[in-house]
Amino acid sequence: MDNGMALREKAAFIFIVRLNLTLGILIAIIGFAGLGGFLNRCRGGFINFGEFLDYWPAHILSRQIFSFFTGLLVLILSFRWRAGLVVWLLTQWSLFVGWGTYMNIGSAPGNYESREGIFDWLLRRQEEDWNYTHRFAREYSGMCLRGLVWTAPQGYALQQLGFGWQYSLTGSLMGAVYFAGSKSHFNVSGNFFNGTISFSEFYWGTWVWFVLIISCLTQVVYSTRKWVYSRSTSVIHNPYLRWERLKYESLNYSISQVLYNLFMVAVWLVFAATCVFYSLIVQTDIRNKGQTFFGLFMSLVSLTFFIAFVWGMAYTRWIFKKSRRDQVEHISRKPHSSRMNDIDRLEGGGNLLYDPGETDPLLPWPYSHPDKVFAERRRSPTDGSRSSTPLSYSPSLVHLRGTQHNPNKSFPARQQSLPVRQQLSSSAYAFILIWPTIEKWVCLDMFPWIRHLIGLLSIFSTIMMIVLCCIAVIVDMGAPTFDPQYYVCVNNSVWNNTYT
Repeated sequence: MDNGMALREKAAFIFIVRLNLTLGILIAIIGFAGLGGFLNRCRGGFINFGEFLDYWPAHILSRQIFSFFTGLLVLILSFRWRAGLVVWLLTQWSLFVGWGTYMNIGSAPGNYESREGIFDWLLRRQEEDWNYTHRFAREYSGMCLRGLVWTAPQGYALQQLGFGWQYSLTGSLMGAVYFAGSKSHFNVSGNFFNGTISFSEFYWGTWVWFVLIISCLTQVVYSTRKWVYSRSTSVIHNPYLRWERLKYESLNYSISQVLYNLFMVAVWLVFAATCVFYSLIVQTDIRNKGQTFFGLFMSLVSLTFFIAFVWGMAYTRWIFKKSRRDQVEHISRKPHSSRMNDIDRLEGGGNLLYDPGETDPLLPWPYSHPDKVFAERRRSPTDGSRSSTPLSYSPSLVHLRGTQHNPNKSFPARQQSLPVRQQLSSSAYAFILIWPTIEKWVCLDMFPWIRHLIGLLSIFSTIMMIVLCCIAVIVDMGAPTFDPQYYVCVNNSVWNNTYT
């Protein structure tokens, strides 16, 4: 009885400490993500670079403040230079696209006098007699679409690098974040929070950094678990189990991959139509139009490249599988009594081009090589010794790759395939010893669960964005697309007004 009470008290103590440490880490992550909000607020006007720099240097530097440190954050947390480079460049380009037309989320009745928004070809221009609900549907949808310009291209690339699909859709929450900022009426002294837009900019920068931190840490935890699991028997979590893979890996089912890629194609179509529309707009501030069009065009080009790469790789894999399947069917149709290959026959005769006593063409290369000594050199060592032959030439490579997701299936005792201590560096061996303690006192599974929650919120916001866009398109069908005082006769290719 006393032992049972002691065990329960010990379990309760571990649970309390584990919960407190996990919550502390989560609060620290949120606090650190606030640095992203600070940088985005500096970009948004807290620091006026135009006072000591010209127009273009000021705009480039203000965007570099947020994009460079965001890319550096991803680089440091993920140890993936490609991910950091993608986030830095695409964030910088997307920041050139303006969103001032939609950022008030219905709270500005005089917004009908502003310049054209980039999505006015779909949502139409605001008119003077619109009520709050009318303005809210248009501007909330516009902000959600503007958020996808920010996150969709780089999130699509990060998904291919293993960081999950969630970040690519979080841009659809930009409308909700700016709506929360428009309702923030806190009395804060100083110039940092000098209006509702300043709160919105801080919230959005914090949200972007929080999602990126969670995505990076989820990928790092899963990769570390697989690395430690293959080198130690003290790890409780088997990262190759189906449930663990469902938690950490992205788009585990074919239908989800198809839907995700089709949605990205739809986003690409919206970007392409937006670029065409914005090229027809006439503005008095040609520099503002130039930087917005540059950001739109670069976002479109980057998303085009990633979509072409993904669909091209999918087509290549399909062709490869089809050729392999045809090859297997071709071999299976041959009679078992025949040990000859059609390729190895002479035209018009049945003489073999090989010596049946030396090789067998039905066996995989290198066993079908005429030189049996060459084939013997490619055999994988059976005595456990290290081979100097590259692994890519080893016939056992296919077998090993086929069992990577479940090492215990081929090795009942996992330690048989684990490296000995002498083969590990001192730092790697110390990390393997420390990792079980980290798993015991910190709930590392909170990262994939938070990422799944972000994904659910993003999906819900995306659906809401689509519904509001449909409502805006139907209700505002008669509203003008271009500013009435600036119009273009596209058919005759005549500008009916000039830049002033």
